[in-house]
Amino acid sequence: MKQLKMVTTVIATGLIMFSTVAPQVNAERNKQTIQANIHTKEQERKDIMKQMDERLNEIKALEKTIADNETKLKQTETDISETQKLIREKTIAIDALQKKIEQRGEVIKKRLVSLQTQPTTNIVTEVVINAKSFADLLDRMNSINLLLQSDKSILEAQEKDKAQVEKDRELILQKEQQLRAFMEELQKTQQQLAADRQAKQAIWNELNDKLQAIVATIAAENRELTKAEERDFQRLSLNLQRSDNTEDTKPAPAVPTPTKPSIAAPAPAGGVVAKAQQYLGVPYVFGGASPRGFDCSGFISYIYGGGRKTAAGYYASATKISTPQPGDLVFFANTYKPGISHIGIYVGNGQMIHASDRGIAYSSLSSSYNQKHFAGYGRL
Repeated sequence: MKQLKMVTTVIATGLIMFSTVAPQVNAERNKQTIQANIHTKEQERKDIMKQMDERLNEIKALEKTIADNETKLKQTETDISETQKLIREKTIAIDALQKKIEQRGEVIKKRLVSLQTQPTTNIVTEVVINAKSFADLLDRMNSINLLLQSDKSILEAQEKDKAQVEKDRELILQKEQQLRAFMEELQKTQQQLAADRQAKQAIWNELNDKLQAIVATIAAENRELTKAEERDFQRLSLNLQRSDNTEDTKPAPAVPTPTKPSIAAPAPAGGVVAKAQQYLGVPYVFGGASPRGFDCSGFISYIYGGGRKTAAGYYASATKISTPQPGDLVFFANTYKPGISHIGIYVGNGQMIHASDRGIAYSSLSSSYNQKHFAGYGRL
């Protein structure tokens, strides 16, 4: 009877072991699959973020070029306006000179007519008759000649001035044409730059959509991994209970019952830094918010409690301060995307603790990268 009981016990134990090992193997394989998927998605996330950074840099470069081109366009418009003003001034000068030339020409014409035709006499006769002597006659004739030569010189000078002003106007007209052609080229360039920027932005938006999908997948996989670990914990506890119920021989040495890892309660005010320091070295996991892995905002939500928020969400709800105390938040902008995009915890002495590519680690706020992207301090 005792032998039969022993055989029954062995069979029962074997069945229990088989029923225990098979689900464990399946569960372990499931966890490995999930972890492999998370690793693959993490690589995809890093690749996409790298592409997004490249596109963002290209967009910024295009925006700078567009701004520079816009400045050139405005300057060209100003130059054209000034050139048109000069053209108008030259045209007015030409018209004024032409009028003077015509007026002086009329005076000279009348004077010549008066020299040749008079009712009873003419100016030459009067000069000869009224001359007091031959020397006086020569002086009078010389004066008339000088007057005529002076009129001729003035006319020639006015014609020369007119020709020069017309030449200047032609040069200015040519300059205006060149400026207009240059402006047309600038406008075409501006349109092409705007189209290029729009295309780059579309690529960035598409990458961002992929990134958000990957983040959602990673978060879902992390939740699934947590459930798998919970199932393992429950299964292990149940198996230990079954082993205790089927064992009727010499009691086995006591085996400590595994306990489910507990999440530390939020530390009281002043203990935030101490709590955060406990997780130094925990790896970076995009979308992670547990000791298995953190991203920047996931780390803050775990340390502070109160639900998950993005870095921008914490920035919006935090009170902005200028003099931080240990435990306050440090915000950064335009790191991997526009706007508030990274967050850490100030620990004092110009240092912060945050989720970096090296995992949870310290970082100096005076580094060139942090200084470049620093956006301010906040207090919850």
